[in-house]
Amino acid sequence: MSRLIIERCQQLPPSFLAPGLSLNHVSHRGIKSISKVRPNRFNRSPDLPLLESTTAAALKRKAATTPLRTGALGIKKGMMAIYDSETGRRYPCTVVQMDRVQVVAHKTRKRNGYFAVQVGSGWKHPSNVTRPLLGHYAESQ
Repeated sequence: MSRLIIERCQQLPPSFLAPGLSLNHVSHRGIKSISKVRPNRFNRSPDLPLLESTTAAALKRKAATTPLRTGALGIKKGMMAIYDSETGRRYPCTVVQMDRVQVVAHKTRKRNGYFAVQVGSGWKHPSNVTRPLLGHYAESQ
């Protein structure tokens, strides 16, 4: 006899063919994890403080932090190189023109619901600006 026939004969028949034959073995499928149990990511433990999700709590947290977005407003004019005479290296640099940068509007929590500063750059002739924008710029002065 071939080896395949011998292996098939040694296996038990399916349970629907032999209902009186009971097996105590229950197979579990899946992957057993070897890593540690992760902490609860939903903060539902009695020893953890409750997170406040109100607007007042968010503003309280924001008061103790610095703004994350900082930058400069300008127009890229080109590239140039700066040579370091001590090391002999060449560093590429971007040339940025910052022309007439001024604050256009202040946003406050009392009026707008948040804190912000609107900044404008450059110059435009008043006849080329719409009347609503002229009024908006006049408010800042």
